[in-house]
Amino acid sequence: METTSTAINDEKRTKRAIIVGGSMAGLVTAIVLLKSAKNWNLQIYEKSVGDLSLRGAGIVTIERMIADLKMLGIIHDEGESKLGAFLKKRCFYDNKGKSILYSQYTDPPQISASWANLYMLCKAKLDHMLANDENSNSDETKENDKENKFYYMGREVLGYRKDTASDKVLVTFQDNLSSGCSSNVGTVQCDLLIGCDGNMSKIRELMIDQILIELKQNGGLLWQELQDLKLGEMKEVTPRRELLTKQLEESRYPLFANYVVYRFVLSESILAQNDITGSWSEDLFSKFTFWGASNKMFMLSYPMVGYEKNCNVGERLWNTVCYVHPNEKQLRTIKERGRAGSAIGLPIDETDLLSLKKSLFDKLIPKVLSNLFIYDENTTVMCHPVTDFCMPIFTDFKHVVLVGDSACTARPHTAMGTTKAIEDAIALGESLQEAEKYRTTEISAQSDMLRRYNTIRVSASERSLQHGRKVGECIFPFCSCEVENQEDALKLLFMAVRLNAVHSSNFF
Repeated sequence: METTSTAINDEKRTKRAIIVGGSMAGLVTAIVLLKSAKNWNLQIYEKSVGDLSLRGAGIVTIERMIADLKMLGIIHDEGESKLGAFLKKRCFYDNKGKSILYSQYTDPPQISASWANLYMLCKAKLDHMLANDENSNSDETKENDKENKFYYMGREVLGYRKDTASDKVLVTFQDNLSSGCSSNVGTVQCDLLIGCDGNMSKIRELMIDQILIELKQNGGLLWQELQDLKLGEMKEVTPRRELLTKQLEESRYPLFANYVVYRFVLSESILAQNDITGSWSEDLFSKFTFWGASNKMFMLSYPMVGYEKNCNVGERLWNTVCYVHPNEKQLRTIKERGRAGSAIGLPIDETDLLSLKKSLFDKLIPKVLSNLFIYDENTTVMCHPVTDFCMPIFTDFKHVVLVGDSACTARPHTAMGTTKAIEDAIALGESLQEAEKYRTTEISAQSDMLRRYNTIRVSASERSLQHGRKVGECIFPFCSCEVENQEDALKLLFMAVRLNAVHSSNFF
């Protein structure tokens, strides 16, 4: 099966880009490129076949995210009020519920937003842009666009190869919606392949393989690219090539950070049915609530949009993330899976939870919460390894580029994942526009675009990566540095409170 369909009117859009991944990063990238790249034909390939709005949990907004969403027309003035619950302060408590650190936000407050709501806003904006695309000059074209000519569910990319004759990329895909057919594998040609397929990105893995082959052939990246890369003080090509090879291999899969995160989700109704008293329970749905002990546990709780995707009182959720050292069983599982499985969720059994309660929860958080987290049958519990990574380059400087978590995934403390994906997409669109102003040939313009994008976004992503690691060192200082006394340890925990989901925009 070979596809010949086009996304939007081919007569006016002369080049084709395929966006792999139809989640948040893919949608925002499509929105940006439809705005900025008027001669590009776009298609989105999403390998899953289910409702993507059911994915994700909560998103904590930062200033730059709100500004970007407004600039792209995804939300409008005052539109942030529809995103979720407003968080006005941060409080750190002891196990008796006594506040030992209080931080009041300046205006505006942060928002605990629903991933599903934001995804649907992005999808609605994209649908609106397609329906009103100025390059679609017939009702027939618009009607065809609605029939999955733009967004393909169930399309899983298997590989790609360079077509030297046309200087394009041939992408091989499998149509998971046609699994009963004998011809469910096809190819499609494109000028630009954009990987928006998350932290376990297939496009990243394929791009690494392709670059490594080129490097081994003593060719590969142009000298200009190797020279521009920030690879220390080395000036010779050979050691730079060797270092880049090492960094690419290390970025193939996320790196385990040596601690895990549990997630507990309680409904507002469950909390109301229990004896929730004390200062820690005041304004519970309008603040970040913290507990912890240095090098043992760091817990953060905050409100979330309810299951019906609204913030009605009585229907909200209370989300808790708890960072702890892995137990022996979890360590064995992570080791057995290897790097390729480093980001996959960990199994949880009753023994794990009871051990967590006895060793940490009963000592560090109010008893009523300890019991609810462990014993209440309606509590949702998950556990994942904490991982991160950052690619040394986000593109092959020719035809392939990475956006969002496929290029860099910082630790969850940063709450920057969605914002970083939006900023990546904006930079890609701006780079494309800028390059086409000054270059006359399409090939050189695209190379310039990718080079500019790489220069901007690698350094910005590295800053978010290091910020996440800094918070991790505040939580588990004995893993990386010496802490002389408990007072110093508490100061580090307080720093972690302030740096979690930091509101400023200095990282972009």
